[in-house]
Amino acid sequence: MSEARKFRAALPVLVLAAVAGSAGPAPAPGRLHREASSSAESWKTKDGRRMTHTVNRRFTFAEVHPERYGADALLLEETFDRLLDSGAEGEKSSVEVSATTLAGKRAWAFRSAGAAGEAREDNLYRVDRPGCCGARDLSVFFSLLDGKELFDSDTPILAIDVPNSSLRRFAGYHDMMAASPSAESEKNARVIGVLSYGSDRARARRVLVISAAPKSDENGAVKKLAIVFAGKEVEEDRFDLWSADKISDPGKIGGFAIRARAFTEPDLLFEVPVEGDRLAIEKAVLGKGITLEEAK
Repeated sequence: MSEARKFRAALPVLVLAAVAGSAGPAPAPGRLHREASSSAESWKTKDGRRMTHTVNRRFTFAEVHPERYGADALLLEETFDRLLDSGAEGEKSSVEVSATTLAGKRAWAFRSAGAAGEAREDNLYRVDRPGCCGARDLSVFFSLLDGKELFDSDTPILAIDVPNSSLRRFAGYHDMMAASPSAESEKNARVIGVLSYGSDRARARRVLVISAAPKSDENGAVKKLAIVFAGKEVEEDRFDLWSADKISDPGKIGGFAIRARAFTEPDLLFEVPVEGDRLAIEKAVLGKGITLEEAK
């Protein structure tokens, strides 16, 4: 690319020893040590489009809770690779994460399309895929325990915690307004959304939300996903299920429902009760022309 105006900025090397960001002599034996560099470049093409390419690397310590009590620590090496073209919609970007125990053993790694990501406090890592041209950002969630992909959502996810237990559940919804479509909607034009329900350590179960006829992107888009308990919609995205306090049997998780409200009138898209740690779609209350089906 000889015609391009191009520059590269070599960003400072990040050194991680006993304290993040500390520089100095090499760490003593038994102390975890990692280094990485970042880069940035920009150029113009023959037709005047501006191209920018950044590769940013960082280190983050994450705490995971595999059991009811206690915690383990991981060192995450995160790489965010973004290529933006001023003459094109969207971007080509990826997120790569590798996890190492504090003893220096590689735990897991994954690579996903996305522009940003971060570890959460509930054994999840979130990767964000930005939407453009009216589309909503899509978040893809991975397990911090083993790096496996769990579920995706373009609405704020719901978290159900069982007090005094290692059990936790999540619900998310992926509709047609997301940055990229679900695999199920690409195969079936009547699928207007996918409801996910699962944990922090296994791929979520997926329920297809099906319209009687194919609809435009706007119809069926969810304006709010909420937990319903004792007949009332819970305002917060996180809910402590005290009725299951201290249980270790997942089959006792239930007594609440997941409700989705759309931008239409009436706005109820569906309300699905959770019984025995499953979405009881056969007992769901549905909006007009809506059916639910377990994904295969």
